[in-house]
Amino acid sequence: MSVVWRRLLSSMVVIFCSFCLFPFHIIAVDHSSAFTAYPKKEYRIAVEPDLPPFSHLDENGYFRGFHIDLLEAIAYNQSVKFIYVPMNMSTAVEALKRQEIDAIAGMKYNAKLESILSFTNGYFTMSDSVIYSKDIKSKMKNLKDLQGLTIVLEADHPYLDMLVNMRKINLHLAMNQKEALELMMMKRADVLIANSWTASSLLDEMIYAQQYIVNNQLFNYPYELTMAVHRDQQDLLTMFNESLTEIYQSKLYDQLYQRWFGKDLAAQIKQLKFWIMILVGFMLLSFLILNYWNQRLKNEVKKRTQDLELAKAEIERNIAFKEQIFNHVYAGILTFDDRFQLTSMNQRAQDILHISQSIMKASLFELPFLSSIYTRDVVEDWDEKKKSLVAKEAELVHNGQIYHILARLIPLYGVDQAVTGYLLTLFDRTEEKKLQKKLVNQEKMHALGQLVAGIAHEIRNPLTSIKTFIDLLPKKYDNPKFREELLQCLPEATNRMNSIIRDLLDYSRPKIPLIRQWEASEWLESLLVIIRPTLKNKNVKLHVRLEEGMTFYSDPQQLKQVLLNLLLNAMDAVDDQPKKEIHLTLMSEGDIGWIRVEDNGCGIPPEKLDHVFEPFYTSKKTGVGLGLTLCYQWIKENHGDIMIESKLNQGTTMTIYLPINSTGKVDIA
Repeated sequence: MSVVWRRLLSSMVVIFCSFCLFPFHIIAVDHSSAFTAYPKKEYRIAVEPDLPPFSHLDENGYFRGFHIDLLEAIAYNQSVKFIYVPMNMSTAVEALKRQEIDAIAGMKYNAKLESILSFTNGYFTMSDSVIYSKDIKSKMKNLKDLQGLTIVLEADHPYLDMLVNMRKINLHLAMNQKEALELMMMKRADVLIANSWTASSLLDEMIYAQQYIVNNQLFNYPYELTMAVHRDQQDLLTMFNESLTEIYQSKLYDQLYQRWFGKDLAAQIKQLKFWIMILVGFMLLSFLILNYWNQRLKNEVKKRTQDLELAKAEIERNIAFKEQIFNHVYAGILTFDDRFQLTSMNQRAQDILHISQSIMKASLFELPFLSSIYTRDVVEDWDEKKKSLVAKEAELVHNGQIYHILARLIPLYGVDQAVTGYLLTLFDRTEEKKLQKKLVNQEKMHALGQLVAGIAHEIRNPLTSIKTFIDLLPKKYDNPKFREELLQCLPEATNRMNSIIRDLLDYSRPKIPLIRQWEASEWLESLLVIIRPTLKNKNVKLHVRLEEGMTFYSDPQQLKQVLLNLLLNAMDAVDDQPKKEIHLTLMSEGDIGWIRVEDNGCGIPPEKLDHVFEPFYTSKKTGVGLGLTLCYQWIKENHGDIMIESKLNQGTTMTIYLPINSTGKVDIA
């Protein structure tokens, strides 16, 4: 048996023995001879004249009642004399404020008056009742039943503020309870709110008790009656409190209570002892039942505890497993709360950022590297626009090494769709960038390989002319006509070879994009110098249409590489056609210029058309699939766009859109 239950059982046994072995006794006091001597010092006490059985005037004009007997007992105890002044409560309060009287008997405690008055310990506890005619309602269950009725009560009643704020209630105010009862009996009010003792006494005097109901359940808010004195008379307050304590201890209070309220406290205590014994028996029975259930619950708790321990072990294994996955994934993972405070990160994130767990709880805006790409302005703009992802790629420099890091920040939502935190993933793309650069160079070399076969013939022709002139030079040096032809042909041949080599170098050499305004005709001619030999070798006819005076606003070298790639792709597409034709058109409309490459080749299947710009996607037997990807990237870098249209076995059309001046803006969505 637990300590708690043993203590509870011990307490119940003590209670049982107290009521059974030590009966209560009431000390009787002869009221007729108790108050025979009067002191010299006098106090003026305000008493309500119509408040039976607490205080009222008899047929001879003397005060009688519970308050009077209690005060006379105090007067006898303290050797003082009380002079009783009939006053209603509101008048008495004002008189006490002016110190025209010394105390008020039977006043309800009022916190609002504590700055002026002092109150003794409470000596009588009661609650107000609702009195109404049997003709109105046989029973009232709650305050709503008062709606639609007229209520009468004393002007200083504590329930007045509450009733004023209730709907559909009419109020009448009276100076005292007797006046309020008379108003109800005159049918000027339906309900009286007053203490049940006074209301019952007044109804008995008027022989109307059988016609009214006294409901003690509706206002179950107990309050205490006290003696009120002025705050300056603390000695009088102390005298009242000391006397009340002594009266309680001498059992005189029980005798006074029985005399005026007609109830034997001893009988009440006996009845109370009976019910307490019933309660103790019930508690003992409850204890046995609870003890039985307690044992069952212990067994059940033990069983559940074992189940929970097994579940806990399983959860710990799962957590450990997930922790291993979390720390061994290739991507760096960091989580933040809704205030961007770091809550967790895996080992990969620590390796990428070169940080440790000691930085936990730091703000996103304080973390190295991340604070430079995710500033407060970027995040606030993101939150305002309700974006689902912020991806940033930047270079991280550590110990002289450059790392290419891709960071993605996404919000995390709760069940109410409110942001509860953020997830940041990091990808080290350094090796990928190196491989991509290597593949780009390989793609360029592949394209150069296609061009070199045709260009070799173009270089061989001027070399042959130069060799011929050199072989004839010893024999015909004195011939003026020969020297004239030599001086004319050799510079042309060398300039042509130099132009071809320069254009090849421009194509193969990587350059930083330099966007500027440039003339399309000269640019196109330099491109055709490179591509014509290949066209001739593959027997492809190129039709060129150029708008006169056309310009573009972009990087001419990057665009030359793009167009060379598109022309090489077109030549591959028409390779198996009996009639090989490519149409190249350069036109403008408004601030936008466009370059269109059309071929009559094999075309692209519809299911493959959406993938042509994806990296490493190719349908050729050779190549790495980066040609069109690079073209798309370079066009975007030059603020342009590209569209592709194709029909199977009919041909493909590639159209590049670029601005022709600094104010042009491409938008083909």
